[in-house]
Amino acid sequence: MKKLIGLLLVCLVIIAGGLFWYQTKINEVITTKIDELNNNGFMVKHEQSTNYIKTSAKGEIQVIYPDKVISYILADMKNQDFKKAIEMQYNSLDSNQKGSFFEGIKFDYDFVVGNFNGKVDSNLYLTNFSKKMMYNLSQEVDNETSKWLLDFLKNRKLQVNINEKKEYKVADIDMTVSPSSKTYS
Repeated sequence: MKKLIGLLLVCLVIIAGGLFWYQTKINEVITTKIDELNNNGFMVKHEQSTNYIKTSAKGEIQVIYPDKVISYILADMKNQDFKKAIEMQYNSLDSNQKGSFFEGIKFDYDFVVGNFNGKVDSNLYLTNFSKKMMYNLSQEVDNETSKWLLDFLKNRKLQVNINEKKEYKVADIDMTVSPSSKTYS
């Protein structure tokens, strides 16, 4: 009987150790990705909660250095024709235009990682355009299009879902534009 209890205790300790090791590994992967983004022109704010079943997180990603961000994005791009087209367009902008168009763009994110099955459900939501564009939109308080765009961002209508296979899916954007009444929903 003592041997059986001792064997059960050893099994429980091994299982607990395995779960702790696996959770530590998941946290290392998340921290490495955050550091990678922070080192490549983004600023990441991150909140995370973990239990033995899943790891959940939410936060914000902001473009700080557009040149570093575009280099980072292009480095992983497989389609060479598309990559060259993006590069040409981006390089045609002077540094002031790059900052005006891209600096300050913000995305909210959330994700859940299944600790046992490795399934990932992550979402990115566009919440801010560049700092300059957001300033311009906020100054046009009587403009219906500006109001609609600000609401669009506030309500996180542009959503991209990414799974563990790195498959992307853009959520349907439900909007109605009525030029005669100038209403947007």
